[in-house]
Amino acid sequence: NNEGDKVIITGSKGLTLNTTAFILYQLNKRNGIELSFGAPAIVREQRPDGLTRKFAMMVEYSFRF
Repeated sequence: NNEGDKVIITGSKGLTLNTTAFILYQLNKRNGIELSFGAPAIVREQRPDGLTRKFAMMVEYSFRF
C-alpha cells in the first residue's frame, strides 16, 4: 500500500509458468524476421504484479552489417 506496509492478497501464492515459442526466418544473408509468442501455462488465482494477459506476441526485424 502507499504507507509501505505489506498486504496479504489471498490466492497470490503459488507457481506461475509461462511458455514461449520463437520462429526465425532468414530472408537473405542480411535480413531476417523473428516472431515470438508467449502464454501462461500455470497461473495463480490472483496476480498482484499487474502482468495479467492471455498472451504476448512480438515481431522483430533484423539487419546484419
